[in-house]
Amino acid sequence: LSASANSASLVPELRSRWEQAGERADRLAGELADVRTERDASRSEVAALVEALEGSRVELLRLGKRAEQHKGELQGRLLAESRLKRLQSLLLSKAWTCLLYTSPSPRDS
Repeated sequence: LSASANSASLVPELRSRWEQAGERADRLAGELADVRTERDASRSEVAALVEALEGSRVELLRLGKRAEQHKGELQGRLLAESRLKRLQSLLLSKAWTCLLYTSPSPRDS
């Protein structure tokens, strides 16, 4: 009877521990589901950020190409302006003053 009585007193305790373990497992499963939800949300945010960064990179490359084109145009204009200034300077250096003397005309009086 003593062994049987001991076994009978262990059953409620084991049943209680089993229920506690089940409750803990359920709680941990809920926490795991929350963590997975947060992870999935983070993955979506990261994917959106990566997509935005890629779009920004493409835009920067496009702007860089446009800047290079404008740089070339500006360099061409500066070269043309420099050539015009040299030509102007050359023309001015070759110019000479000519004083033409004419006697007064009767029409001037």
